[in-house]
Amino acid sequence: MCDRIRKRLQNMTIKKLKFTFLPALPLLLLLLALATVFLFGGDREQFYRSGAHGNGNHNYTSSQNMAVAANLSPDHGFLMFIRRQIAAGTTSYVPYSRFPIGSYVLVKLAILPFPDDMAAQTYAARLVMLSFFAAAAVLAYLAFARLLANRWIALTATLLAFSSYNCLYYSDMVSPEVAALFGLWLAFHGMVVFVQDGRFRQLLVKACAAILLGWHVVPAILLFAGLGMAKELLQADTSPPHLPPPRIRSVRSAPSCLPAVTSGSAPSLRSSAH
Repeated sequence: MCDRIRKRLQNMTIKKLKFTFLPALPLLLLLLALATVFLFGGDREQFYRSGAHGNGNHNYTSSQNMAVAANLSPDHGFLMFIRRQIAAGTTSYVPYSRFPIGSYVLVKLAILPFPDDMAAQTYAARLVMLSFFAAAAVLAYLAFARLLANRWIALTATLLAFSSYNCLYYSDMVSPEVAALFGLWLAFHGMVVFVQDGRFRQLLVKACAAILLGWHVVPAILLFAGLGMAKELLQADTSPPHLPPPRIRSVRSAPSCLPAVTSGSAPSLRSSAH
């Protein structure tokens, strides 16, 4: 008897684990697919090969942004510049005036433990960019899952979007564009949560963090705010005017003894009249 009860309990727990595991399966598959990007895209010597990633654009852009992040230090007054030229005792800088600074700060923190190893610095910066890429894919999946109410369709849409040539080309490039991609999906996820759950504080925090990582999210935020204002105006014009409730005066009911009194006094009134 006890053995039967134990077997039933074990079967119930196994079925319960299977039931709770299935909703998380698409996210686990996405994480597994993103792990392959880290495993098969980790060649440390790739940046030093001629023609790597096509006519040197990948290497040139990465080295340029690496220089900007490396020069972000108190020794230069936290001035971000691409190169420094010294001629005839005069030092001139080629500054980097683009906004924002968030991604360069994170790259700077990643390369600080390797002050004398250029290959390790480049590899660490690439891992930061791959982390941004993976986090953007996870946010896209979460946003699609909320909008479409189907995790498998959300997984398919995310894999199709992030397996494109442009995404894989920029995924490990040391560039603020990768961080801006993460910021865009971060703000979009905040918009979806705000529309569905009304969490304005979460939207505000995610929008500010996204702006620190790239200006590309600003048009999306302005468009979202404009659509929200237009919706409020349309609802204000189409909704009926708010009329105050009518005032109802309370009428006291006649006493219950009044009919009896009037009926009883009617003959006396008639007799007195005659």
